[in-house]
Amino acid sequence: MTWCPGQPIEEYFLKDPSQHHHLAALYGDIPILKELIQSGSDKDQDSAFGTPLHVAIFANQIEAVRLLVDAGADLEALHPSNADDLDDPVSNSLRIAVCKGNREIFRLLWDAGAAHRNGCMRSYGLQENFKQSSLIELAAFEDHPDIAMDLLSLSDKWIQTEKDRALFCAARVWSAGCVGALLRTTQFSDDMLSRSLKECSRGSPKSFNNYKYIPTWKLKESVKQAETIKHLLNAYREEDCAELLHSAAIRPCCIETLCFLLQRGVDPNSRVGKSKSTPLHKAVVMQYTHEVNKAAAFSLLQYGADPNIPDAQGMTALHWAVELGGDLELIKKLLEAGVNAAALDNEAVTPMILAAYSPFYENDEWRELQVQILVLLLGAVERSA
Repeated sequence: MTWCPGQPIEEYFLKDPSQHHHLAALYGDIPILKELIQSGSDKDQDSAFGTPLHVAIFANQIEAVRLLVDAGADLEALHPSNADDLDDPVSNSLRIAVCKGNREIFRLLWDAGAAHRNGCMRSYGLQENFKQSSLIELAAFEDHPDIAMDLLSLSDKWIQTEKDRALFCAARVWSAGCVGALLRTTQFSDDMLSRSLKECSRGSPKSFNNYKYIPTWKLKESVKQAETIKHLLNAYREEDCAELLHSAAIRPCCIETLCFLLQRGVDPNSRVGKSKSTPLHKAVVMQYTHEVNKAAAFSLLQYGADPNIPDAQGMTALHWAVELGGDLELIKKLLEAGVNAAALDNEAVTPMILAAYSPFYENDEWRELQVQILVLLLGAVERSA
């Protein structure tokens, strides 16, 4: 019987009497599962969701897993990759347990002798063509620090390349726990630490579902990134943190990292790249979240960011704020910080001209905002005259 995407897993198993093992494993019905095993029916029968052991692991049914393992279930049966959202396309029982993050089930399967490696052709970390990913890398990518620590203590067979890849992808998903565990047990090259720092600055936690720019985020995610950055910088103090600060200024979810870097003494007026923009330039522009990063802008100003520094186009933060931002509170804060409301860019354009002619305000819904901004700018120019 073929499983249809969107079909409830219970309905799939109920329609096929030959797969009652799977249903019992799903619900953790030990008496029924024990009866089925004792009857001699196939305890390793495959399905669209794998074997009964696979189903029990996915459902976090530890006693069902224990019963199947004790009954001699095949620990090396591979899970079909198209049945659900399992990130690892070729997985035996142990890899599934690592991926799903159930530490007790992981330890049970490890102690039962499940293979620590099987042929997975996908790598989550670096871009080289590795033939096999490791469990330590998988635990890091899935942000399971307790399992990562277990793996490091249970085996000394992890090679440096595998640990490098684990550090890289742990940094990517802001897994401070995994990064900390790896740094405590392994010596990494400066290049690897630097690459991991950069990956952390542009990464996102697993809870973001791989979308870097989303409007809703929680403070705990921002704290996780800051803690990860802190671990890495403590291990590699030579990193130029200017790029990290610029990256944090763009995304509201990176506010804790931005504050940590400013407290560490990173220059809030650093300019990087051909654009010669400062972190403040990047914070005031509306980004993928459709909002300016006001918290970052206010923090930068608090730590001494100069709003009058021009970028390569001669535009100050105020130019960008009125052309592509349009946030009144932010514009007021820039004016209070002493930004020149009459500053000319390389084409002799002032912020007021940009506000008057920016296509951003062509929508009727934004006309009132445009007028309010122009009134603010006009007042600032008159006061400075």
